[in-house]
Amino acid sequence: MRGLSSSKMPSRRWAADPDLRWIRRLAAAGLLMVAVAIVTFRLLQPAPDGHGTHEQLGLPPCLFRQILSIDRCPSCGLTTAFVLAYQGDLSRALESNPLILLWFPLHILAIPYLARLWWRPSVRWLCDGSIVLAAAMVLHAVYWLAGMTALLWV
Repeated sequence: MRGLSSSKMPSRRWAADPDLRWIRRLAAAGLLMVAVAIVTFRLLQPAPDGHGTHEQLGLPPCLFRQILSIDRCPSCGLTTAFVLAYQGDLSRALESNPLILLWFPLHILAIPYLARLWWRPSVRWLCDGSIVLAAAMVLHAVYWLAGMTALLWV
């Protein structure tokens, strides 16, 4: 750029763009939440019966189990499955809840995704990640509804 002084050259730093700072903050918050979740899953002890680990955090037992008098709902055991997966016991994690096949890889992939989003904020990357998350949530809902239908029709 001939003839322009260095002070008039456009900045290449993404941090100078105030329109993208919110994406960086969102990615940082996401990284913090993933880190807290990983530490929490590493500190918990898996429930011996495959579900109920979340009660160690002060959360109530599964409401669907109580109201519908069923052994377990399709989401029961997911916290236990995460604890077991982070301990390296993937076979027991899968036994605890098959949804771990969906959520555990996404949880792990969230780390480099959010780090990249923090490092180089992009609305497109944010939208792409949102689509993946929404698709996973739809798959979870379909699995849950199919499981509940099977439980209630039996």
